[in-house]
Order: sequence, then C-alpha cells, then structure tokens
Amino acid sequence: MEKALAEGKATIRRFLENFLDSWDRFEQDIEDVQTGNGCVLLFIRLVARGKGSGIDVQSRYAHLWTMREGVGVRVDAYYDPDRALAALRAARGD
Repeated sequence: MEKALAEGKATIRRFLENFLDSWDRFEQDIEDVQTGNGCVLLFIRLVARGKGSGIDVQSRYAHLWTMREGVGVRVDAYYDPDRALAALRAARGD
C-alpha cells in the first residue's frame, strides 16, 4: 500500500509539473467550501495566461473530493455549480 501511495503521488506530481509548465500565470482561488459524508466540495475561480499563446483565461468550476481517512481518493470536476451541489447532496444522502 505504501509503495502504491508513493507511486501515485509521484505520478500526480509529474502531471501537475508538466501541466503548469504550459502557463505563464496560473492562479486558483477557493471561493466556497461545503462538506458532508466524507466529501469536500470546492468552488474555484481560475485566472491564467497561456505561455505560448499569451491568452488570458478566466473560469469558475468546482471539484468534489471524496476523502478517506483524510486522503483524497477521488475528485470529480464540474463546470455547472448546480450539478456540483447535486453530486454533493447525493453523496450526503440528502
């Protein structure tokens, strides 16, 4: 289990480092957090600028994290805040 966890972390780190190399600017701000039944829903605002294109990007989206023993084991992304909230409600059993 320890080896798999270390390999998973290393894989995610490499992905993020390569991804972030594509941007001159990449900022995410958490605007709201909601929790329930082992889940954390983050509403995020992104401001970025492409390295090659120079194009500015602004977006809002949500990440619904499923947590187990304090560790994120799954993340689902949503551009529609109503769908994100519905997924959280479903996870809570509302």
